Amino acid sequence: NFNVKSDLRKPFEVRTDEIVVIATGTKFNISSYQNEKDIEVVLEEGSVEVKNLGMTKSRIMNPDELVVYDRANGELRSEKVQSEKYIAWTEGKLVFRNDPIDIIALRLGRWYNVDVEIQGNNFQDVRLRATFINENLEEVLYFLKKALPIDYKVISGGIMCDDETYKHKKILFTTKQ
Repeated sequence: NFNVKSDLRKPFEVRTDEIVVIATGTKFNISSYQNEKDIEVVLEEGSVEVKNLGMTKSRIMNPDELVVYDRANGELRSEKVQSEKYIAWTEGKLVFRNDPIDIIALRLGRWYNVDVEIQGNNFQDVRLRATFINENLEEVLYFLKKALPIDYKVISGGIMCDDETYKHKKILFTTKQ
């Protein structure tokens, strides 16, 4: 998350492996994880320009806009969003706004450093609107089970292995029986 003081003569640049964000006074967030297919930039206020590293594609962003860089095809796409959903982590909040199960799983995995797997394909209409503040993983999973037509199972993990590596806890989401 970045809060950049305005200085048109000295733009602030943030570089990932594949994009550059140029800011001259703004608040924005970049989400770039090596194991994910997209890089996301969300603008809370001000203006930023997002470019690919080759500088062949660019997008000027407005507040409450999300720009997604698709690593597979190098394309930039944008959509209007509620930026507070993406910035809330800086205040210790995990926020969902009409999010589908794959996004719920992805964000829970990041937030709690666990692997979340979805089993089955009966989740088309599963959407979540919630804000979690300081809840632990077990509390969030309990709420999800009560609020959504899902069940979960803790498969393994959360342990130190003999080779001194840490095995992530794995959560499996299934539809309720």
